[in-house]
Amino acid sequence: MDEQDKEIKEQSLRAAFFDIFNGCSRVVIKPSKASTFFPEGTKTVTAYAKHFCFFDQINLDRIREDAFNKAKTKGLPTKEENLSNLNEQGLWTDKDESNWVSKKSYLET
Repeated sequence: MDEQDKEIKEQSLRAAFFDIFNGCSRVVIKPSKASTFFPEGTKTVTAYAKHFCFFDQINLDRIREDAFNKAKTKGLPTKEENLSNLNEQGLWTDKDESNWVSKKSYLET
């Protein structure tokens, strides 16, 4: 790698660090032709993607936990209860679940 390539890589890494430290990254997107959100003929749009910090993640975890507890107190079944009911009815077996988990894991790697 020559000096110019090293400098470009270093600038890119500094920019990435700045974005993470700043909490968001600037991204340029091309809206689909079917989009009704952007005016017709829009070629590109600059958007900002937020990077979650520790506090954001904790807040989201608390919101999820509150929603889960609220649903449970209203009598909605948990995932495990749903799987058990489907298994009892023969609609979704342990073998189906194992197969699905295996395929999901494969796709995530």
